[in-house]
Order: sequence, then C-alpha cells, then structure tokens
Amino acid sequence: MSAVSVVIPTYNRSQLLKQAIESALSQDVDNIEVIVADDGSDDATPEVAKQYGVKYIRLSHRGVSHARNAAIKASRYPIIAFLDDDDYWLDGYLKTALERLSRDDVCGVFTNYYKVYPNGERQLGYKDGKVPARVGLKWILKGSFIDPSMVCIKKQVLLRAGLFDESLSVTEDWDLWLRVLRLCEFAYIDKPLVCKRIVPDDGLPYRTWYHNCAVIEKFMSSLDERTKKSVQQTLNRTAVKVFSRYATALLHKGEMSQARNYFKKALKIDPLYVKSVFRLCLTYLPYPVARMFDGTIFRRLRLRVKKLKYGREA
Repeated sequence: MSAVSVVIPTYNRSQLLKQAIESALSQDVDNIEVIVADDGSDDATPEVAKQYGVKYIRLSHRGVSHARNAAIKASRYPIIAFLDDDDYWLDGYLKTALERLSRDDVCGVFTNYYKVYPNGERQLGYKDGKVPARVGLKWILKGSFIDPSMVCIKKQVLLRAGLFDESLSVTEDWDLWLRVLRLCEFAYIDKPLVCKRIVPDDGLPYRTWYHNCAVIEKFMSSLDERTKKSVQQTLNRTAVKVFSRYATALLHKGEMSQARNYFKKALKIDPLYVKSVFRLCLTYLPYPVARMFDGTIFRRLRLRVKKLKYGREA
C-alpha cells in the first residue's frame, strides 16, 4: 500500500486539532506522516503538534491555501490526503481510499461523509445515487461538491495542476479540482468515512458566491477551444447560475450597480434566463422598491413560469 502524507492546515483550533490528528494517526496504514501547517495560530497549536509528535510547520497568517501548499511542498510521500483541522476521519478511511487509488486508473479518490452539526446530529453528505463511481470535469464543473477532507490524491498531479490558489479564501478547493480534473478523473467510494463539522457562518454564503464568480471566470479564460466545446453546455449553465446568485445577493444588499453588472454577465450567456431578466430590471429601481418586488411579485412570477413550463400539477 502506498505511503501517504496527511496535510492538516490549522488556525487557532487547538482543541479540535487534537481529534483531527488522532483520527489520522489511528488509521491502519504503515507509512504515514502527518503534517500540521500552522497558519499563524496564537493558541496552543504548537504544543498540540509536539504532544502527538507530528511534523509541524509554523507559518505567518496567510490563509488556508498557503498553509496547504506549504505542507504539500514539505511532504515526503507520493500520496497526499487532506484533512481540515475541524474534521476527522473514521476507521478505515485511508486504507479504503489507498486501496482504490492503487488500481491506478484514477489520480484521486474521495468518499462519502457525514455532516456533523453543533448539537451532535449527523446527516449523510451525498445521498444515494447522487455521485457516479468516477467523476470528471463535467461533474465537478456543476459545483464545488468535494471537500478536501474527503480526498486522497497523487502528489505529482497536484504539482502539475498548480496547487491551491492562495488568493482565494473560500472555494479554493473547487478551483483546484477544476484544474486537476482536466488532467484525470477521481474515483468515488460510497462509504461515509469522513466527519465534516458544519459551523453556522452568516457571511459564508456571500463570500462563497463572490469567490465562485472569480473561479468560474478564471476557468473560462483558461480553456482552449477543444476543451471549451466539450463542456460548453455544462459550463454555460454553471456560469449563469453562479453570476445570477451573486448578483441577487448584491441586489439584496442594495449594491445595484454591481448587481447589474453580474446580471448582465449571466444574460450574455443566456439572454432568456427569466430570473436574471426580471432582477436586472429591478436594479434600475430604488432599493426599497426593488427589494419589495423581488420578495413578493417575483415569487408569483416564478410560480407562473413553472406552471407554464411543467403544467399545473408541477
């Protein structure tokens, strides 16, 4: 079985970090190194890393992408397994992932997972039938569906793809998978072997939508004509959704000019996208009026469009 380097980026989560490290060290794998990349913590993180005897890298506070990249560069082994400091693996995760990866028909493996809420409740991450046994560029292009804590991947592929974009504070994983899956495919294992903590953050959706726009624009500009043609339909749907979602968030915040720009980006791709057409018109109204229309009349309009499209029983 291949040797593996476990990359754990962390910032001021020393108590949670203990469980992450313990879950990695308890895996039934002989050749394993655990690397804690400390993104400038000022809590007990150095002491925790010393307690468990793992490799520890002290960094200035520059974000999770920088921390992961530093750990990848410092790793010894040909397989990288990512684990965020607030997540943890269940028994058998690494052995299962590495055995699948050893078949050498894919460059990475990810598994199903549990969402773990603050009250202790667990919910299955991927529902039955939602993920194929192998995924490629078209699948990941639909959205950021693979959390790093579920991924084992060949180091050489990461280096070839260009590692994490350190300018992104969220959706940096989607950006990387878009580049990786242009080179190869991932295998999916339908066993929930990872626990991902879900922590409420009111500002996260807005930041995610903003960074999604940056990711999709970067991806679109990087495509050669052949690749673009092969994914055009999926790319268009995703880009329209990403631009419209962020534009709607801007509209609801009263940032009309910016919202208008992103609605126009969506409509440039799909001029008949009803939601964006309607909301673009709202950006020319005073904010209180636009918000009122979007909250009431738009819901009725959307219902009418659905009835026309799918029939009265839809």
